[in-house]
Amino acid sequence: MQDFLELPNNPSLFALSCDVIKGKFEPVIKAEEAYQVSKTCENPFRKNIVTCKDIRLSVFVDEVQGLDLDTELQTVCQELPFYIPVFDKNVKAIPNISKEFPFVALSLNDITSSGIIHKAGCLHEEKSVALKGMMLQTPCFKNSKIILFSSGADNLIESVWYKRDDIKFFNRIAKMGFYAATGFNFSLFVGECSFSHALNMKRSLASSSLYEQAGVLTIPHMYALNKFQVARWCAWLKSNPSVSYFTVNCQIQRSKQEIAQVVQAIRSILKSVPSVHVLVHGFPIDKIKAFENDILRVHFADMLPLKKAFNYRRMVFDAQNVKLRITHDDSVSIAELVAHNFSEKRMYIDYVRKQMIVNYKLQAKSVA
Repeated sequence: MQDFLELPNNPSLFALSCDVIKGKFEPVIKAEEAYQVSKTCENPFRKNIVTCKDIRLSVFVDEVQGLDLDTELQTVCQELPFYIPVFDKNVKAIPNISKEFPFVALSLNDITSSGIIHKAGCLHEEKSVALKGMMLQTPCFKNSKIILFSSGADNLIESVWYKRDDIKFFNRIAKMGFYAATGFNFSLFVGECSFSHALNMKRSLASSSLYEQAGVLTIPHMYALNKFQVARWCAWLKSNPSVSYFTVNCQIQRSKQEIAQVVQAIRSILKSVPSVHVLVHGFPIDKIKAFENDILRVHFADMLPLKKAFNYRRMVFDAQNVKLRITHDDSVSIAELVAHNFSEKRMYIDYVRKQMIVNYKLQAKSVA
């Protein structure tokens, strides 16, 4: 199997110009991590990321009290189900399914009414960010425990992060009544400056700490693109034994290689820290078998059943062929389709999980 967490044997020209390779950020960031850099670190307009060349680099580091993953969390979450439905902002069309699904989720972009706008084919940051403070009072959330996935477009994430004090973001989230909130999914992209990776890892952890300080249970978000980053997260988890869940936003991975890389990183963490489970958001469910014998420690959350229902698509679990079949159905209400589709999706995942566990037990017996 290809090791997606290994670094290239030789640095590129861009890697040689990265300050990381000079050992500037050791011992936190190993110089070898720069071998993965395949894009320029020159970024004077601070587009998307903060690189090692940024003239205000120290300001960003000081903002999160250094690059070390040394922020402690005390959150203790109750046991999560293996499947959690994710709703969107159209909550008035969604039925209450709390009896079947005690946990549901929303994303950051669903509870904000501004922050970014689409104009001239591009996303632009607005001057203010407004939160839909009464959204969780909608009937569909009654008796439910609601998880907030702090995920969305990079523009939105950055906008909320930098306006967090002005809009009293974390305190307002606490007042809205969420059961828990995940850390912000500050992006890590292969090839970009290794300093930007370390900074975004720490910023994500810092956001979880701010949730916790506001009185909200938190699930830290963890991206890792190489073995060094995996090792840092594993060391942090072992130092914070009360944390039993971490989450990974899987909505941006599209290619087979990207999906394989995120699976390998997750499984490496699970192997190193046997007590922890992972909540994957938006993972392509047809790739579920990639988790192999770790499947019982993987929890899934997505909104595909909701999207299908809004387009009058009925999902039907075909147990004989182990597939979710999609048919057109405009004979019932959207609310009915929403409830039905989430139920069918859960049955599909449950069936595949049990099938995988049986197969692995049989394999273990045959080896013994």
